[in-house]
Amino acid sequence: MFWTRHRRSPDLVPTICGWFAQEGFVPGAVSSPADGVGVGVHRFLGEPRPLPARVTMFAFVD
Repeated sequence: MFWTRHRRSPDLVPTICGWFAQEGFVPGAVSSPADGVGVGVHRFLGEPRPLPARVTMFAFVD
């Protein structure tokens, strides 16, 4: 999973990394606060779970 976020206050990058860890992801790389932008790469090593029926993960609009 690649993701980005600003590092302005409140800097939620550490919290986001914790959310990923709780779900079975391990960090591959996470930017430093000195970089001014949050960029993370996490790899899923947990047990896959099926999505519930009729769940939409993404909605794309024009």
